[in-house]
Amino acid sequence: MKQSNNLSLLFLKQHIGSKMSKGLSPFGKWIDGKLVEAEEGNVKVEIEVRKEMCNPISNIHGGAIAGIMDEIMGIAVFSLGRENFYSTVNLSINYFATCNEGEKIIVSSKIIKPGKNIINVECEIWDEQESKLLAKGSSNLFKSSKEFSQL
Repeated sequence: MKQSNNLSLLFLKQHIGSKMSKGLSPFGKWIDGKLVEAEEGNVKVEIEVRKEMCNPISNIHGGAIAGIMDEIMGIAVFSLGRENFYSTVNLSINYFATCNEGEKIIVSSKIIKPGKNIINVECEIWDEQESKLLAKGSSNLFKSSKEFSQL
């Protein structure tokens, strides 16, 4: 088996089953999802919908979904092991269904086109059984001048 020198992916694989509260991103820590799978260009996270993620009728807020997608797509980009940080330049989401406070969601993200300067990513949010698609989004992230070693 070939040994990977992708330190980002190795870091993620070491944290499968762990809560994101141990990660680099303050927003990711707030989401506090559990990393379920990590491969180069693909990640899956389980998140419990908390009260502060909901609208007044206890459904997950559309803005919370957008933030969650943006965060998990960023982790998919991180899994590529690039030296530079990539920032979101656009985010498009289709909402199909909702879920309630206390339910768990499964968030899967994959790299579609890993360009040198722009990376295209997709993300899906499913119910816990992965039988009902709640939302699907896509984004482009642009290479910044900031390197991870500078963080």
